[in-house]
Amino acid sequence: MNESSKADPTSPYPYSHLGILYSDLKQYSSALEKYKQAIKLKDLPAIYNLAILYFNNKHMDSASHYLTLYVNHQKNNTKEKQRATYLISYIPNFLRNPKIVPIRIADDTTLHKKLLEIDTLQSNINLAKRYQVVNNQAMAKKYFDKVIMKEKNNIEGIIAASEFYLTQKNNLQYAEGILKKALTDNYGDCKIAVSLNEFYIKAKRYDDAEKILLSCYEEQKSNVEVALALGTAYEKKGNLREAERIYTAIYYRARTNKNVLQKLYEFYLSNYQNRKAETYRLELEQLRQ
Repeated sequence: MNESSKADPTSPYPYSHLGILYSDLKQYSSALEKYKQAIKLKDLPAIYNLAILYFNNKHMDSASHYLTLYVNHQKNNTKEKQRATYLISYIPNFLRNPKIVPIRIADDTTLHKKLLEIDTLQSNINLAKRYQVVNNQAMAKKYFDKVIMKEKNNIEGIIAASEFYLTQKNNLQYAEGILKKALTDNYGDCKIAVSLNEFYIKAKRYDDAEKILLSCYEEQKSNVEVALALGTAYEKKGNLREAERIYTAIYYRARTNKNVLQKLYEFYLSNYQNRKAETYRLELEQLRQ
């Protein structure tokens, strides 16, 4: 991680993730330094994380300063504003009676409960992804497991968790089971269907990849993600005529979508139809200008 921050000194993310890592390791000064470097590079989550670091180490003035800064930067994110504002409002309680200041926020039952109420289900996903970044797969699995067990309607979380399990060779069947159950629990949600389609394509189960998307496509023919996924399934099966039909149909519904143009360019190029490929390449270039 230190190497990645050296490789791209303009990116805040390596610094921010190092701050998280040092915080977990209770290396206060190192975490402080990394968060401040990330903040200089305009990383908004680092402001909140630095505020929490100060909060947990009883530096309430600094915690209040960075929480206020964080609130001021949250233009449209009501939940994040509410979360940080509540923390600011809680600080005077600690200042009046320093003995009740917890070592960590989670050690104060009232505050922790309130933060859990304010927090969205996104929290477990964020923690899981952070541990992925620092290559702590065991902790990543712990939080993805929480998503699976407690958040069956959290579609983004289910998809993120299944993608994690797909990277673990021993968990491929588990990943498929998660997605199939989520598809049932969420009444055939097309985002989940697309993820399951991707799983089947990787597993070379092309008939399953096609079937899982047919109903979604009939209901949402203007959904670019669904159309491209279904077209890909037909391509993999060798049904090029049907793939072309799907790709062309979505092109007429979303002519300025770069992913659609890129897919058509690649499709015709791979099938040695260079003139048609060139047509879509030129359209793509025009969009990019």
